[in-house]
Amino acid sequence: MEVEYSAMLQLSKRLELAAKIAPDTVDRFLEEQIVKPMVQEMVDDAPVDSGALRDSLRYIKNGRNKYTVGSFGISYVKFVTEGTAPHEIRPKDKSALSFMSGGTRVFAAKVNHPGTKANPFMTDAKKTVLDKALPRLAGVMMEDFKEK
Repeated sequence: MEVEYSAMLQLSKRLELAAKIAPDTVDRFLEEQIVKPMVQEMVDDAPVDSGALRDSLRYIKNGRNKYTVGSFGISYVKFVTEGTAPHEIRPKDKSALSFMSGGTRVFAAKVNHPGTKANPFMTDAKKTVLDKALPRLAGVMMEDFKEK
């Protein structure tokens, strides 16, 4: 999921410049101040039914200053974050759908699903964390230079 956000662009430019000066500091900053808090914010805000979506949220380190944050192994995450339009559901390999409604087993050749509202919890988490991280970058860089 891509997030177009001005704070992300500002942070990206500042991090790129800072990484040339202090790559280890930037890598620590990314992981501790952006990546881990972003995953935690997503976990805290994820809708929970079975818990599988929440449990799939994590990050992967792809090298120095490179991380991938998101949901891994859950095929329906897009339907949750972007929502769905009203649609018809038909059985794939049976003659009827079967489900419980009000304690009664119901069989139907098709059902009309009303659709689901988007829950952009991942995008919201990224925005929240980036809004907080941008002002902290300069302070972290100054602390690093004081230590050296």
